[in-house]
Amino acid sequence: MAIAVSALTTLTTPYMIKLAVPLSSGFSKNCHGVAKTFQRYTSWIHDRSPQGDSAMIVQFILKIVAQIIVNSMFIAAVFIAAMFVVDTISRFDSVILGRDIIVLGDSMHKTIACGVSLLISLPFIIASYRKLKAFAMILSEMIIKSNMLGKQTYNVRRVIFETIPVIAIIWIMSVIFSISHQILPSPQTLLMLEAGAFMVALIFWKQFIRIQSWLQIQLFAVLEETHEETTHNAPTN
Repeated sequence: MAIAVSALTTLTTPYMIKLAVPLSSGFSKNCHGVAKTFQRYTSWIHDRSPQGDSAMIVQFILKIVAQIIVNSMFIAAVFIAAMFVVDTISRFDSVILGRDIIVLGDSMHKTIACGVSLLISLPFIIASYRKLKAFAMILSEMIIKSNMLGKQTYNVRRVIFETIPVIAIIWIMSVIFSISHQILPSPQTLLMLEAGAFMVALIFWKQFIRIQSWLQIQLFAVLEETHEETTHNAPTN
């Protein structure tokens, strides 16, 4: 079968080459309207695509959204990992602290797991908040023009770019809490943990930003090294 196909291809190739030009010319003449429609569609797509400053803004927004998604995935990964850790530490009903034996119940296991998860996630939560605020600032300038509200323009913009990040962080954490509900303590305890995490974030804000920046640099370095190794080890023809 393979030999027959090869022979048929060899015999018909010269004729196909000779017929290529007449066929293309005939197609261009008879299908001029179709070709013109495709040209108009291409021009329409090109006109609708962002250019200049708009293209830069779109790229910047897409980069911000990608970083927010990555940070949210890290937060979710921390809480999901805590769910598996709780299964391990729940086997121990007590811990020895000096000469005293402290009995740990199920609620205490959840409180410890949730508190530690919040503490580990703080750098990524802060990074997501900062990226969301940058996105909200761009959005507020796009919605509220400079000459729209006069002296109140900045105040209205500030309401937008201060409110959107808070609402978005609350929504992100609500989704993550719903996924990791197995390690959530009582609502009162969870509220206390959130208040404590908020205070820690305010006190060590700059330190958490440095930690997240260092982790991001290390992540990109590992990804770049992996890409280089994959390219180097890829088979060449």
